[in-house]
Amino acid sequence: MAIVYRHRDNLNNVFYIGIGRNENRAFDYYHRSDFWKRYSKKYGVNTEIVATNIDYDTAKELEMLLISEYGRKDLGTGNLVNMTDGGDGTIGQIVSKETRSKMSKSHTGKKLKEETRLKLSVIRKGDGNGMFGKRPHNANRVYCGYLDKEFNTITSCAKELGISQSHLSYMIQGKKENIYKVSKI
Repeated sequence: MAIVYRHRDNLNNVFYIGIGRNENRAFDYYHRSDFWKRYSKKYGVNTEIVATNIDYDTAKELEMLLISEYGRKDLGTGNLVNMTDGGDGTIGQIVSKETRSKMSKSHTGKKLKEETRLKLSVIRKGDGNGMFGKRPHNANRVYCGYLDKEFNTITSCAKELGISQSHLSYMIQGKKENIYKVSKI
């Protein structure tokens, strides 16, 4: 199943037509083109669901119809910031092992130039690293009363108990019964 949605600016002009598996895609403003982000930052964005619970092929056809009706800004035919004529999404596409193998082989052996590697190294160090100065989400020291043992991370405790890290986190947060008597140190 799929949905078709449109984004309007604060002046009620339609500026984007899209499809998705569910409404989360319609309200996802992060994974968008730079063109979309600049437009929505300048003029605002309001989301309107056009169709829900339709099969994916029908959604692609409706998306193409609406894009052709409103016209694309980059082609000079309208106001939409869509970069394609629509109908080219890959929701639910299952990639065969053969295709994955071909994609893997196409990247195997490719090496970045030394200059590029140095630039990436500088970018990823210190302030350029998104985790700089932060602790990993699972780097909380914990005590397990059931095992009468301290652990450096929730993950290591969960592994020893044979349960998932998220399940153990829920126990610590009080969202699940704390049968292992685990607490942060």
